[in-house]
Formats: sequence, structure tokens, C-alpha cells
Amino acid sequence: MQRLSERPLDPVHAHIKSRLGNVCKALAACKGQARAAADYAEAQPWGNRDEVARLLKGSVAALGPADATGFASAQQFNLGPLVRPLTIVGRIPGVRHAPFDTRLISLVDGITGNFIGPGEPIPMSRALFSASLMRRKKVSSLTIVTKELAATSDPRAQKTIEDDAVGATVLAENQAFVALESPETDERPASIAYGAPTFYSTGGALANVDADLAFLIESLIANGSTLEFATWIMSPITASSIARLRGTGGGAAYPDISVSGGSLLGLPVITSGSIARNGSPLESHIILADGAHVVIADSGEAEVSGSQYAAVEMLDNPTNQSYGSPIAPIATTMVSMFQTESIAIKVTRFVNWAVNKSGAIAVLRNISY
Repeated sequence: MQRLSERPLDPVHAHIKSRLGNVCKALAACKGQARAAADYAEAQPWGNRDEVARLLKGSVAALGPADATGFASAQQFNLGPLVRPLTIVGRIPGVRHAPFDTRLISLVDGITGNFIGPGEPIPMSRALFSASLMRRKKVSSLTIVTKELAATSDPRAQKTIEDDAVGATVLAENQAFVALESPETDERPASIAYGAPTFYSTGGALANVDADLAFLIESLIANGSTLEFATWIMSPITASSIARLRGTGGGAAYPDISVSGGSLLGLPVITSGSIARNGSPLESHIILADGAHVVIADSGEAEVSGSQYAAVEMLDNPTNQSYGSPIAPIATTMVSMFQTESIAIKVTRFVNWAVNKSGAIAVLRNISY
């Protein structure tokens, strides 16, 4: 499994990630019971134990009755403040927030205005709008930990749960956000790159990189962006390659960019391993996004549940759909949590996003650096 440590975390984000990891560890140790998990957290030597206990105490009552084993079917938490800063969309400046199940009006073609003299008619704007509904989309992760791992106080065990429980959810959200060929479906939002103006890399030399980046900036400007909230999104490998480019005097051509972000041509950079490198030779892409026209619906609500008595299909491409699914289930081997003395932790988050102005995103494809 690819872990969230795909990029270095600053101290603030590392602290947030640790809090969420400890929440999952406490729930695993207490079989999904929030009240018991809060008491467990208060007894731990964690530096953030009081924060973790407060979060667990503030959970909503279980969404379903406890079964015979004492596991609540699902406990609802406000995990948004913990997960959001670790996602790409949560780090883009200027992003607008909207509630779920509201109609989002998107500007497809621009509004124009003019100065007019006394008694002169006001010209009609030729604005073109589209509307979409910000429905709840569900991103879930399923993590398996042993009972011994859940019970131990070893910090390395806590980090394992932290990376798996947090990383799986964040990685899935990030990959959907920056994928290239990813239209909206009933299950997931369209990626911000889908349908955006697209350019193709002309090479990895300094002159080529400089010209290609300029195309993206000019594309946003031509589509009405002020660049006030424009942000580069790229892989750490691409950022490292750009940082190594040298000018005619031997100095760094772009001295302010690094594998963990920084800035490029005066605009902030977000790096993420979620930017895929595919093909042979490997190719990647860069996104320039105007955050002022990215809208996210994220109330922070999440469901966390755990079970020691489940049977789990141990695949990252499971085939055991329920019979209510439009896809016919394919039988496969299941692993008993009871028999293996393991605990399954399921985290489900609800989120959706959209770009509300045509041309607010630009993409540079086929990057070999």
C-alpha cells in the first residue's frame, strides 16, 4: 500500500495526521466503541491524548445498534479538520466551500460589463451558465490490524495504524482529484483535470520547461483568471527535476521549488505522489489550478466502524459485490477476522468537488522529467 508519507509533512500536518492515527488506534483497541476509546486515549502517554479523547467524546451516537459482540455498526465523527489539510484540495488557496445537495452554478462563458453614458442602454451580457448538483460522494478505506498491534503502546505500532488508516483515505481522494481521464460517475467526482485545456510537453530542457509553464499561465489568464489563487500541482519527482535545472550562469533556474513544494514562477506548488507516472518511458503531468474556481462540499462527517467478527476479501480490487449491485458478484476467498485475531477498521468520508468556471484549470501532459 502506498502510504501518506509520499511527501514530507510539515510539523502542523504531521500533528494532524498523528491525531487521526491515534483516533483509529483507540477505536481498534476498544472494538469501535467511542466512549471506551476516549477513556483508553486518556490513559495513553500520547502528547495529543486530550485532543484525541475530546474528539472521541464528541462523536455522534452509533448509527446502528451494537451487535452481539459489542461493536457499534458505525460511529460518526467530524474528521474533516483532520483529513482536509492532508489532501490536495485542502491545501489549494482560495477554494470555495458549499453544502451538499445544493445546485452549483458554473460559469461556462464570461460576463462582460461596460461604462455607459447618461440615458444609454446597458448592454446585455452573453454569459453562459451550467448547473450541477453537489451530491454526497463516498470515499472509504478498510484497514486490517492485529489485536496485538491495536493493544501495544509501541510508537511504531501507532505509526503503522496512522499511515494505513489515514493514508488509504487521503490517497484515494487525491488520486481522484488529479487523475487525467476521469469523468464524473455516480460513485466519484470528475477530476479537476478532466476536460481542462491541455498542452503537451515539448521537452525537459530549460527553454522547453519555461515555455510550457508559460502556456499554462497564459491559458488561465486568457480564461479570466487573476492568478491570485493559482497553484501548481505536480509529483515530487517532477518538482525535483525542475529544481535541478540550471541557468546560463550555473545557478538554479527555479530556486524556490523543492520536492515538498515551495513556489514556481511566483505561484505556490503542491507536490503529491498521487500524480501518476505511467507508460514506458514514464510520463507524468502538471496541473495549474485557480483555486478561486474550485468548489468543495465537505461537511467533515465521517463514519468509523470496527469489527473483530467480520470476513474480509483481502484484495484491493474486491469482486464480492452485494446482489443489489449492478455488477454480478464473483465468489472469492474470505479471511475471518476472528480466526486470525485481527480487527477490521473501516473509515468512510463524504466529499465532492467541482470546477465552476471553464478554463480555470490547465494541464501539461507527457512530462518525462
